[in-house]
Amino acid sequence: MTDQNTTAGEAEVLMELEVSPIRRIFALMVLFLLGLLLIWNGMILPGAAIGLKLLLMLMGTAVLWLGIKMYDRTRGGLILTKEALSDYRGTCLIRMEDVVAMEKGVFALKPSNGFMLRGTGAPGNLWAPGMYWRVGTRVGVGGITNARDAKSMIEIIVALTETHS
Repeated sequence: MTDQNTTAGEAEVLMELEVSPIRRIFALMVLFLLGLLLIWNGMILPGAAIGLKLLLMLMGTAVLWLGIKMYDRTRGGLILTKEALSDYRGTCLIRMEDVVAMEKGVFALKPSNGFMLRGTGAPGNLWAPGMYWRVGTRVGVGGITNARDAKSMIEIIVALTETHS
């Protein structure tokens, strides 16, 4: 069994999928404003039960944490090599030899402006808000990525998986 969390190493980079800066800024602003509004409402809501106020402040804190996580995880992009699809930190999302199916259609269960890959062995769950997720053997890529670049990347992945077959 191969280690799914190894770095891409010195493999030749075929493509990098970058984050759209405008979408990133918009998504971060929405999350931070929502978090601040929830906390603010929890503090000033007149006549509300203390449980409701605490719930609003807890939800606001969770949304702010999500915004911080998104800010951290969306600094770089995704890197596609002949061997694997990895994030900019070197975490392997899925190896090309493990890809068995791709979903990129309008009605596919995938992130917006992205695609989904199904593999045979992608153990463990990963999540970078707005960038990618991995649950079981499925990897979804997209969200705040550039739609044109995501389409180009899936075409390269299709070509790579045909050569691995």
